[in-house]
Amino acid sequence: MMQNTFRRRRSQVARVWALASLLLSGIALAKMDDSTVNVKISGTVVANGSCTFTGTDPIAVEFGDVIINDIKDKAYKQNLPYTLVCKGDPGGKAIQMKLTGTAADFDGTLLKTDAKGLGLSLQKDDTAMALNQWVDIDPASPPKFAAVLVKQKDASFQNGQAFNGSATLIVGFN
Repeated sequence: MMQNTFRRRRSQVARVWALASLLLSGIALAKMDDSTVNVKISGTVVANGSCTFTGTDPIAVEFGDVIINDIKDKAYKQNLPYTLVCKGDPGGKAIQMKLTGTAADFDGTLLKTDAKGLGLSLQKDDTAMALNQWVDIDPASPPKFAAVLVKQKDASFQNGQAFNGSATLIVGFN
């Protein structure tokens, strides 16, 4: 009976050794005996951060009817509604956003519209921001962006003239 137990144990050791040999093939092993096996475990940690905007439609901002003489200060200000969801580990990188677009001809800090002499000040949390520049954000509390109409001094417009402007909101790990 003892010999039968010895064979079973030896058979189990042989199977463990065969499995360890397959798993550890190509690795130089330290001193081996029937009761110990040195195991080296290695790998690579990969940061998998991602952020997405919810919804697939473009963000639409409507100013409605605009009275030319009332375009001053922040009289015509509209929020840019968006929702951002971030998941995972950014791998030590800052989560940033930027609004990209073409600058107005009369003021390089404003977003261009198709109405000559009319631009849009893009704002982050009520402070004018530069076009095409990254700003750090906290995805748990994303910034509020807004567009404010700004007219060029002495600009003139026709009654009923429509205007449009466009920008792209980008989020990235930088």
